[in-house]
Parts: sequence; C-alpha cells; structure tokens
Amino acid sequence: MEVNTKFNVGDQVWLVESNKVVMRIVTALVILWEGDTVDVKYSTWGNKDIPEHLLFKTKNELLESL
Repeated sequence: MEVNTKFNVGDQVWLVESNKVVMRIVTALVILWEGDTVDVKYSTWGNKDIPEHLLFKTKNELLESL
C-alpha cells in the first residue's frame, strides 16, 4: 500500500492554536496503519499528533474553512 500525505517535513502549515491562527513548520509525520485504515498525523514544535484535516497550506484556506 502506498501512503500519500498532504504535507512533508519542513512544510509550513496553518492551524488554530489557543483560539489563534498560527503558522508552524512540520517536524515529523505520524502514520498509523491498521489493516486497511491509514491515519496520518503531523507534529510541529510544541504540538504532537495533529490530524491532517486540522492543517492548511495557507492562512486564507484555513480562514475559509471556519
């Protein structure tokens, strides 16, 4: 099985942290593979195991999702 991720280590991502929109750098990927289910999460400095659906490529993309 091939796993494609939305982000790579070193990518800038935008997320909501403590009710603020912030930019972080991806420091690690966490891929959990159980049977046919793959769960992709990311780590940034100070944050671990952030689900992929909570991260955005741009600030505007994040704001439009709210």
